[in-house]
Amino acid sequence: MGIKGRKLSSFLALSFGSLSALLVIAGGNEVIASSQLMPEASMAADVVPLPPLSEGQRQAMRRAHLLDTFVFGAPDDRRWAAAQIIAEDADWPDDYRGEFFLALAPGALIAAHEHQIPPSITLAQAAQESGWGRSSLASRYNNLFGVKAFTGHPSITLKSAEVLDGVLVPTRAAFAVFESWEHAIAQHGELLTHPRYNKARENWTDWERFIRLIAPMYASDPLYVSRVSTLVRRYDLDRWDHLVVETVDMAYTAPDSRALADAAGDDTGAQ
Repeated sequence: MGIKGRKLSSFLALSFGSLSALLVIAGGNEVIASSQLMPEASMAADVVPLPPLSEGQRQAMRRAHLLDTFVFGAPDDRRWAAAQIIAEDADWPDDYRGEFFLALAPGALIAAHEHQIPPSITLAQAAQESGWGRSSLASRYNNLFGVKAFTGHPSITLKSAEVLDGVLVPTRAAFAVFESWEHAIAQHGELLTHPRYNKARENWTDWERFIRLIAPMYASDPLYVSRVSTLVRRYDLDRWDHLVVETVDMAYTAPDSRALADAAGDDTGAQ
């Protein structure tokens, strides 16, 4: 990140009298470049130095940088920012469950932002549908969500089961095959933009209402809402839901800070 080539997108211009300082947060580290607007000889002798930033201010500015990169950055930068956001607040079990969530969470945040869905539901559904990524469908074919085959997409026919009139009935079904888990997450987000889920997406900022509205069309299991909701609560998967709402608001209301940096004369970004 920063002066070594990563696009700089967050900055804060601080000024006091004839002294101007530019603070750039780069990957969590501060780079302060100060320049005098007037020759040294003309500076007032009683100019007071700017006070050092507090830890709280540094953390707030790092968070602002991460969110800005997540919203406005190039695809690789957005993945980096999402991974940083997750790493700072992930406290899952130190076993296959934690590894599963860590692998999926950055992609879940990106898909949630792009399609306006709760990341908590994406993560909980993935765990529920794939058996923590250990089902044959997930481990061999990267299908985390039990998505059925659709036109023009690779598929595999496997044994399955559906609940019909309260009875679990064995069957066979064609399921979609994905290139990777990240691809499956992106496709899951796209799936939930189908008009059949419009009512749910109108309530996407409330994960409990969202899962209740999609469940009847998404799964035949009458206990599906309960199973998914239990996972959300047990692992605090809704901890980033509000953040995604914030980033969606940013995308609609905030100016592109790259343009702000250019206007301020910043020419240190990546080519």
